[in-house]
Amino acid sequence: MKVTVPEISFHNRDPVLSVDIQHNSPDDVIRMATGGTDTHVLVWQLNPLPSGGVGVEVLCDLARHNRAVNAVRFSPDGSLLASADDEAAIILWKKQEMCSSAAPDLFASETEERNKETWIIYKMLRGHIEDVYDLSWSSCSNFLVSGSIDNSAIMWDVHKGKNTGLLKEHKNFVQGVAWDPLGQFVATLSSDRVLRWFSVATKRAVHRASKAELPVVLSSGQVSTVNTRLFYDDTLKSFCRRLSFSPDGLLLAAPAGILEGEQLGPRFLQAVHVFTRLSPTKPVLYLPTRDKYSLAVRFCPLLFKLRPGRDGSQYQGQSLFALPYRMVFAVACQNSLVLYDTQQLMPFAIVSNMHITRLTDLAW
Repeated sequence: MKVTVPEISFHNRDPVLSVDIQHNSPDDVIRMATGGTDTHVLVWQLNPLPSGGVGVEVLCDLARHNRAVNAVRFSPDGSLLASADDEAAIILWKKQEMCSSAAPDLFASETEERNKETWIIYKMLRGHIEDVYDLSWSSCSNFLVSGSIDNSAIMWDVHKGKNTGLLKEHKNFVQGVAWDPLGQFVATLSSDRVLRWFSVATKRAVHRASKAELPVVLSSGQVSTVNTRLFYDDTLKSFCRRLSFSPDGLLLAAPAGILEGEQLGPRFLQAVHVFTRLSPTKPVLYLPTRDKYSLAVRFCPLLFKLRPGRDGSQYQGQSLFALPYRMVFAVACQNSLVLYDTQQLMPFAIVSNMHITRLTDLAW
């Protein structure tokens, strides 16, 4: 594994709050989008280098937001870019094809004149009344879900620019949203300590996960069971709890997880909880993150072949979930990145000391 740290100022040294990478690019350009507290959305080109590193070049500076940009997400088909800010605005951007015969824009700013690409506003989505913290697309790229600190999530038809469902059961901020790749559910994670599964068809919550009995290994080495809350309360020092469905829709990984109980004493365990479609209210496993809380999870969109079993391995080339393939996902903790796959319980990589302050997002 190689780690590249581009020596550029991404957002005038202001905090970068969100990042995403475009898939299915129509022109085979590898694009990355970032949003930050400077109110700008930047579109970058990633250029793989012979040395194994990556070069980064800015393509476009999108300056239409008036407040900090908390989330940027490309649509799965690569045609649109959604961005959301602290002013409750969601903007959908679309790349405009360059035309050599087009007249110059007399009202373009100096920054826009320097842009190598032109992204125009396709739709503005208005419905939230407070900061929007997270976004997630449907697999067909026709729908979007947003989560806000107005205690609601909204489902949108992006081409009509209309609200198709208001999900307002939450008792506190909605800090993470995820659209089921199979199109059946929308999942939300709120600082009211509840993970909710909403039906896309009825717009009603059909499953809720907040407490469960889970096994723990005590400091004495004994295995015990604790009846625990599953998620942090609103004292978590992060504005986001970005959860993620696996690309096959089987798994849902949720950050900001904890385990607490009398057996653990005054301390509690930090964890990422993993649910399945068949067990939506109780985690099938939890992945401890030691003394650091987790704030985002992202599955790689690709499916991988199973690794062959090695002599003495307890897994013998099998998946933890009896799957014929392997899925990989990344967990962002306070100051480290932990990489897991579905073939083993232990992480296969940990990267730390990359940044000087806490992480906010991650993308494949």
